[in-house]
Amino acid sequence: MQAQGSFKKACSSPNSTTESEAAAHRPLLRRPVSEQTIIVRELDLWLRYVGVVTGFLTVVFVWEAHDMVVHKLYHEHRHQFCAYCAGVFIWAGGLVLCHLATRRMEGSFSLHASLCYAYCTLFLSICSWGVIQSLLETFVPEKWRLMVWAAGAVFFTALHALYMHFTHHNALLDIASCALSLGLIDPDNVAVDEFLPTYKWTRYESM
Repeated sequence: MQAQGSFKKACSSPNSTTESEAAAHRPLLRRPVSEQTIIVRELDLWLRYVGVVTGFLTVVFVWEAHDMVVHKLYHEHRHQFCAYCAGVFIWAGGLVLCHLATRRMEGSFSLHASLCYAYCTLFLSICSWGVIQSLLETFVPEKWRLMVWAAGAVFFTALHALYMHFTHHNALLDIASCALSLGLIDPDNVAVDEFLPTYKWTRYESM
């Protein structure tokens, strides 16, 4: 109830942009997924953390359950590789359909469709990860696997750093950091300023 009250209060407050003003006057149950940036910024930071934790736990348990099912059904690495490859094609097709459906739907229906979109990307990530892992376990001897993983980590870290340097797009921030929900890209970092205690600033002023 308190979260809903703060959410409604934020919705009724004036915003600086026309987009934010239009979103604020739209009924809560009819907010489309395209307004996620606005919606997230209207939520209290602690409530965003609840969403991040529940989303993270969803990923962990779905991922582990999926991998355990594949390993129970297929004991050989090459069979697991084939199963994960089939999953990549299936979930990639589902992702395309969900992408089109989410963009065509209006209001809260697009938000519900985006849940299917999220699960398609999750299962696509699981299967893609499984393809790489099973491929290495099939063709790379066990004594060399750590070296291959470490070499890949260094290579792709450097490759992403070059990409970010030339394009100014931090793709890893999209994948790993939940930057929107954690308030990193809020204007003037308002959410974090409200969340952090103010005593650490007054402490240094008094010294």
